[in-house]
Amino acid sequence: LAVELASHDPDVYEDMVLKFIEHFFFIARAMNKPGPDGMWDEEDGFYYDLLRLPDGGSMRLKVRSIVGLLPLCATTVVEKWQRDRIPRALAACYLRARQMPELFESIHPTGPGHLGVCERGLLALANPDRLRRMLSRMLDENEFLSPHGIRSLSKFHEKNPYVLNIGGHEYRVDYQPAESNTAMFGGNSNWRGPVWMPINALLIRALLQFYLYYGD
Repeated sequence: LAVELASHDPDVYEDMVLKFIEHFFFIARAMNKPGPDGMWDEEDGFYYDLLRLPDGGSMRLKVRSIVGLLPLCATTVVEKWQRDRIPRALAACYLRARQMPELFESIHPTGPGHLGVCERGLLALANPDRLRRMLSRMLDENEFLSPHGIRSLSKFHEKNPYVLNIGGHEYRVDYQPAESNTAMFGGNSNWRGPVWMPINALLIRALLQFYLYYGD
């Protein structure tokens, strides 16, 4: 949105583009931190929530939920004519890229040498390898893809519930695509299977952005 506004009135909105580019990079660095303290699981090819422990350690909660697909939504195409209108923001973006080389191994390549169809640029949190691995789960009917949209929880958990034992208590996440099996949260299963239209709309937008960049 900031890029769109700045494309028409750079004097007023280019600083906003700079701010949000900085936010994008810092969020990407936090999410894509390598090793056990990062949200990306290389073995599973998926983003998981991270539980911080009292001793300062952390552990991944290996629940394949739609939350792990949300990084796909952090994707936007920048047209050539838009880049031409915001040279200061573009220069700051490339400077930051040189200052954070480790970050650019995990996010999608951007800038000169990495332009797509019609010289389109792309800001995306997931690099091409992670994009393919996430889409392979999202578009799998045994995981997220249902006849009515993308499930909020992978169907994998129908036969493989996630169970976590902490402090003598057992916490469990089952696939529940309709009514909940408990009275919690008013008796509906919320994020444990049903299709959520707003999140699906965001995922469709992300797929359209990738299509504009990659083409067929």
